[in-house]
Amino acid sequence: MGQGEADVWACRRVFDVVAACKVSLVALLVLLMTGSTAYAQPKRIVSLNFCADLLLLQLADRSRIASLTHLVSDSELSMFSKVAENISLNHGTAEEVLRYDPDLVISGSLTALPTAALLRRLGVRVVTIQPASNFDEIRNVVNRVAKEIGETERGRVLISKMDFRLSLITPSPSNPERAIVYQPHGYTAGSGTLADEIIRAAGMTNAAAELGIVGYQQVSLETLVGTGPDWLVTSSYRPEQPSLSGSLMEHPVLHWREGEGLIALPPKYWACGNPIVVDAVERLAKLRKR
Repeated sequence: MGQGEADVWACRRVFDVVAACKVSLVALLVLLMTGSTAYAQPKRIVSLNFCADLLLLQLADRSRIASLTHLVSDSELSMFSKVAENISLNHGTAEEVLRYDPDLVISGSLTALPTAALLRRLGVRVVTIQPASNFDEIRNVVNRVAKEIGETERGRVLISKMDFRLSLITPSPSNPERAIVYQPHGYTAGSGTLADEIIRAAGMTNAAAELGIVGYQQVSLETLVGTGPDWLVTSSYRPEQPSLSGSLMEHPVLHWREGEGLIALPPKYWACGNPIVVDAVERLAKLRKR
């Protein structure tokens, strides 16, 4: 090969490399654009978590939801039981989930853990969300789910509506009324809980937090009455069905005011850290005397 031919060959090689790089760059850009869109727009979403059920029903088109948990159909727990009527339900088993050939599964950090682990091993895309116990965490989980399903704008709107409703609640007075939660088995909710966040957002003070209680803890009836709360917030699941855990809620001492100062807040208003808890905040705020 002469020098001229070598130079031509070298130039061609350089040209081929540059051209290949351009093609690769273009291909990469296309892959990033189309790939991210496909990844962000799952069409067959399955939920293994009740709180994820509620979020999906607020963020995704029904046609994209392949299955939700059976809990979403329970009108005692779910604000959207009617909305979910035509959606297939599951009980958290891998066999059920795989039947829908999902391109996204949303699980909770405390629910259906073996199923989520198995699905990951089988190559199914599984996203795990954490329970939310305050409004900042609610905003985070809404943004997370909205991003994962490609509905960031819907997530932004949902959060904006929640924040707007919160802004309309009358600020807490200098001497706020005191409320305490009392549930079956004698549990109350101290600081760091969703109930505490709801009480404070309603312009009240959580008497359980004043006792130094953090999280959920059992307290005696004597301790409960000794706090002298202005409001006693109760919540029981299916109160018409007798149970040992619920029998405590029938104690006469809990009804010492003949209904005054007693708030029965249905579980569906605060079962999950979700924008719908604003309903619970508004209910408590309307009951304030000052």
